[in-house]
Amino acid sequence: MLSCASVWPFLFLLGSLSSATAFHPSGFGGWTDGLLRPRSIAGSVTSLGSRCSIKLSAYHGRKDAASRGLVGIADNTREGGDETRRQLSAQEKKMLKVLSERMKARDKKTPEKPSDGRASVESQEVAMEKQRLQEKLNLRDKSLSVNSVESQFSGFSDDSVGLSVSELSETNAHSSPSLKRILTNESASKGFSPKAKKVKERHDVKQTRSAEPSYVKGVGGLPKNLTAISRLSELLDTLEPYAANANDCRIPASDAVGALNRLKRLRHQATNPSLETRLSFQMQVFGSVALEDVSAMSGKLVSLIVNAIAHSRSHTRLLKAAGDRARILAESAIHGDVDILDVQAVSVILNGFARAGIRDEKLFASLSSVALVLSNSRRQDFCAQAISIIVNAFAKLQIRDEALFDNLASCALDVSPSDFSPQAIANIMNAYARHDLLNLQLFGFLSKVARSIPAADWLPRHLAIVANALAKLEIRDQELLAWLTQAVRSHPPETFDLQAVANLLNAFGKLSGTSTDRQLLRHLSVALKGLHMQQFDPSSLASSLHGFVCTGFVDEKVFLKLTRVAKSLDPLLFDAQSVSTIMHSIAKTEIRDESLFKRMSFIVRQMEFILESQSIALIINACAKVDYQDELLMKHLSRIAQTLPPDSFLPQHIENVLNGFAKLNFKDKQLFQHMATVVTSTPREAFDAQAVAIIMNAYGRMHPTEQCTREVFSYLDSNIFPQLPSSSFNATSIAIVLNSCAKAGIKADAVDRLLLKLSQELDNENLQLDGRQIASLLHAIATLNLQEEHIVDRLMNSLLALPVESLLPEEIALISWSSAVLNVQRPQFVGWLLEGLDLHLASMDSNFRRQAYQFLLTCELEGWLDPSRGLLKAKPCQPPPRGGREKKARASVTLERGSVTLELEMEQHKPSRLQKDVAAILSEMQIEFVEEFIDERSGYSLDLLLRDKRTAIEVDGPSHFIVGTHIPLGKTVMKHRHMQQLGFDLRILPYWEWDQLKGKEQKKEYIRRLLTSTPSVILL
Repeated sequence: MLSCASVWPFLFLLGSLSSATAFHPSGFGGWTDGLLRPRSIAGSVTSLGSRCSIKLSAYHGRKDAASRGLVGIADNTREGGDETRRQLSAQEKKMLKVLSERMKARDKKTPEKPSDGRASVESQEVAMEKQRLQEKLNLRDKSLSVNSVESQFSGFSDDSVGLSVSELSETNAHSSPSLKRILTNESASKGFSPKAKKVKERHDVKQTRSAEPSYVKGVGGLPKNLTAISRLSELLDTLEPYAANANDCRIPASDAVGALNRLKRLRHQATNPSLETRLSFQMQVFGSVALEDVSAMSGKLVSLIVNAIAHSRSHTRLLKAAGDRARILAESAIHGDVDILDVQAVSVILNGFARAGIRDEKLFASLSSVALVLSNSRRQDFCAQAISIIVNAFAKLQIRDEALFDNLASCALDVSPSDFSPQAIANIMNAYARHDLLNLQLFGFLSKVARSIPAADWLPRHLAIVANALAKLEIRDQELLAWLTQAVRSHPPETFDLQAVANLLNAFGKLSGTSTDRQLLRHLSVALKGLHMQQFDPSSLASSLHGFVCTGFVDEKVFLKLTRVAKSLDPLLFDAQSVSTIMHSIAKTEIRDESLFKRMSFIVRQMEFILESQSIALIINACAKVDYQDELLMKHLSRIAQTLPPDSFLPQHIENVLNGFAKLNFKDKQLFQHMATVVTSTPREAFDAQAVAIIMNAYGRMHPTEQCTREVFSYLDSNIFPQLPSSSFNATSIAIVLNSCAKAGIKADAVDRLLLKLSQELDNENLQLDGRQIASLLHAIATLNLQEEHIVDRLMNSLLALPVESLLPEEIALISWSSAVLNVQRPQFVGWLLEGLDLHLASMDSNFRRQAYQFLLTCELEGWLDPSRGLLKAKPCQPPPRGGREKKARASVTLERGSVTLELEMEQHKPSRLQKDVAAILSEMQIEFVEEFIDERSGYSLDLLLRDKRTAIEVDGPSHFIVGTHIPLGKTVMKHRHMQQLGFDLRILPYWEWDQLKGKEQKKEYIRRLLTSTPSVILL
């Protein structure tokens, strides 16, 4: 029994051991516990002996032990764990000390660096492990020394700690009996007896005879039964001596390729760093062996090499060499030697390079030519799997080869339906869809084959791939879609991953829309609910939301979860497409989740170069739909949009950007100027009627007087409108264009064409216009002062057919103002409008009330209001001082259903330069006048009212006329008419006449003629 004093030095030695030493799994915990208990020292020491017993085995010992070579504790295995273990002998203690010192010295050594000094971490690890393995093999081959305990154990590997001597004697069947006796003889610690020396001499002779390792003796290369090995640790044990002595083993290249493939097949079992390191080392060794002879390999061996190393990034040289060899073989095959490459080799090589992500277009072109040759000479070799692998490889690397795909489609039609698996069908459909190659014959054939396979044989992801392929090519195969619906529903929701659900939702949303089976959508909703938040990524999340929106299916619980996930994801995971799709989808559902938009806005503001025109357009459009106001976001998007080249925008992007800014009422002159350049740079054929209408509306609404607006309108009028057929414009688009021209005060040449088209549309008895469309059309005609009595009459007839309750307050206001401008004289229509005002006047805002007020003023001045029921009256107001103004005027009117008070806030009037010039001339002529006089009855502001309080001068600048013409706008005509009806002697001074005058004398003479001439406005 060991004393406590003898234990402590031993504990110190164990603490100095390398981490590679494999101790008993129970480790130091129980041992130290024993040492700290004085009353059980003996038991503790016994436990120490059992836990730290040493495994001593020859190199070709038991195969299950993974403690040789590069292995560590993780893959160590033991047998006979329940056997009784004895305490360490003196020899064993010394041996343990020697091994510990050797391992510490070895670990201090570092592998030589390459000449360039830039060795990667992986190559350093491999070099270190190879050096360690070589030291172990050297120790094994040394003969035992007579005079030292160290020499007795030098033949064993330094990581052979972990088994007791009794275990070693049972498991190491290949060790010599004499050696076992030496190992178990404690008296050997004091030196060899004469008998022991004789035993040692016989052992040395035996070991000398077997000095050449077994793997060198054999001339057949690697073992032939590698395919029978199913455990990675066992395979590594088998191949390790060959890998460590690759230069001496004379390993054939074919054997190295076989070893690479077997290692690749079992690589998924490398579940710890030790196995991974050993696997990497052996892959490097056998890869180097294959590289030496790759230039002489057959097509089959080349394909096997590519298949084995495609997953690894550490074999780029070998993969490149294999590609070069494949091209050489392909050239020979193309020139008649068709036996040099078969269909399987071609498909495997293509698949390997696709998996490796190496886009070698020359290699793919060569192998494509080989495939075309083989399709003629060996058509029967093209099975479903080979075809799917080939087309999938081209699709993965986005290498387009229509001739090959057409040929392979023909080959697929000759393959027996029973040869197709669900994966092959899915891969073929997906490949053709990704290349946008619509082959209806092929897809019809595959549709029948797919429906003939039981749904239970399909994986959910394969069903999703098929559906997604149909959606990409917009193939509405109703039979296949119905089958897919049933097949998806037959699989439990928990079998679907996020990508499959997203693809299915997106596909059915695109192909079936709102008619998508509701049970299918609920099934997919359950699948989404069952997914953990950690399983989501922005791309799949965006696709799922988009799919739900397209189908019109809104599950509040699902959307709540998806929005919560979106807000929790790391901003760095998002790309521009995913974040824009999420915002756009939520906006379409009209779910106002401000916290989500705030989070997405923050993410977008971190993006710079990844934002492109489509994403910017979707984000702006989404914000406009939910009226999300974020000045920082809009400025950020505007700044990036201005840096994008014009050719990066499609008309749809242009209209979404401009319309979004207009809806949000966010004025950005620089952006609109840049977009004007984009509009004029876009090809003419790219525009449609809707895009033209929306673009014109945005410019007319946001920057009606800017030069960029006139440039856009001129370009569209002269270049786009002439090529668009009149049939492409409906009543809505016509209304938008006319209103845009009205807002900008521009009468484009296209207006006459559109009015003719509108007249033809209105003659169609089946045409149904709603209140908004009619209001927009009447407002545009009135604003531009268009004399279109036929169109106006038809529009009023359409209005009379509508219940007045069906119109919105703003629609009634617009129609009322338009009727006032056009001076409509139809009592029935006026009565209809008065009824509408009676219903909606109280709910109108101040702007629409002002428009309604002008209609009521018209009714009073025309005598259409019953005086006994009340007239329009304004509160008395004192004439303002010279240059002054009255801020407010009030008028009240009594209608059939009660009394409504209109409070009108007059706009701040700032005299124009032209008006100031006229006023200065009047002052020099000593004519008394008042500027910006507010009429107490109508609320109109008169530019210059003379001292007699009856003569008024209206100075009409360019804003009173249609741009580029002398035609007054409708609002100007109405004001002139009203002022004369109110009794004022109105004199009109147009800007172009005044601008032609030179000098004060000419201007004074002009004023004299103006005041002494007959009235400028004659009532009809």
